[in-house]
Amino acid sequence: AGAKEASSWNTREFKLEYKVNETDEWSVADHVTDNEETITLRDFQPVEGQYFRLWIDQATQDVKDTTSRIFMFQAFSV
Repeated sequence: AGAKEASSWNTREFKLEYKVNETDEWSVADHVTDNEETITLRDFQPVEGQYFRLWIDQATQDVKDTTSRIFMFQAFSV
């Protein structure tokens, strides 16, 4: 959020999750905690999946704020 709004609105805790088949349980590819950065770039071990989601555990720096502000989300394969 800090790129367009207050940096206190940056997403604090989130996970990148994936699964191969629609009926599979979600697995965690990467977990970010205590984030304060406006732009988050992460490297993690490669995973194989067909479905991916960004799961928000804590929306902002303020635990009372439940609104996430995600302006762009990109994932790349190697």
